[in-house]
Amino acid sequence: MLAIMIKATLWQIPGSHPCEAVHTAMTMKGLEVKTVDLLPVMHKPVQRVMFGEATVPGVVFPGERVVGSRRIMKRLDELVPQPALFPADPEQRAKVEAAEVWGDDVLQATVRRLLWAVARHDQKKVLTGLADPETLPIPLPVAMSIAKPMVWMERRIHGVTEETAKTDLASLKGLLDQVDLLISEGVIGGESPNAADLQILSSIKLLSAIGDFHQVLQGRPSVAIADRVFPKSSGDVPAGVLPADELALLA
Repeated sequence: MLAIMIKATLWQIPGSHPCEAVHTAMTMKGLEVKTVDLLPVMHKPVQRVMFGEATVPGVVFPGERVVGSRRIMKRLDELVPQPALFPADPEQRAKVEAAEVWGDDVLQATVRRLLWAVARHDQKKVLTGLADPETLPIPLPVAMSIAKPMVWMERRIHGVTEETAKTDLASLKGLLDQVDLLISEGVIGGESPNAADLQILSSIKLLSAIGDFHQVLQGRPSVAIADRVFPKSSGDVPAGVLPADELALLA
């Protein structure tokens, strides 16, 4: 009953994988969630004013503001203990926390760079494929009209170059192997998603929306689990955006 009484506002970029992770966690906890949707790049000054940091997600709870997916996850468990996002057993909790940090710092960051690396080849195809007109804070035609400078700015912000794109593409198979290992060890992939599930599988879900990554994702258990944890579609970007030399790095 307590969870139903808690109202919270999530400040997010629609489709952002850490934002999806937090939104799912809030829903699991039974919170009454209102969302404020922001555009990439343009979110930074807004978030700095609202939360003191230029990143998403940020959540306004009654009487407090929390920014950053990992901090929000921990605060959610304090406010609404069940269902738990972190195991009670200290050893298991340590494993989940380590996986959560890796999912946030390494996997999410790589997937974020890959998204903008793919978008540099065809901004409108990628952003149209991922955009949900119902959650965009501006009309889709207007968003598409600013797609090129927005992608350019995001590439600058995240340090995406031709060289970093090739490095990230070549490293992706190894990162996905690490996700599969975490599943086989029982750290993630259980019946009730934990914080590491949400941080990691939100990235898998976003990758699966981009056709050029289907070959490296095919047959991996993480894809089926991500679809279960995040049943809503992340969009559909048809294959063929990446040039052949970059696509070959995924093999």
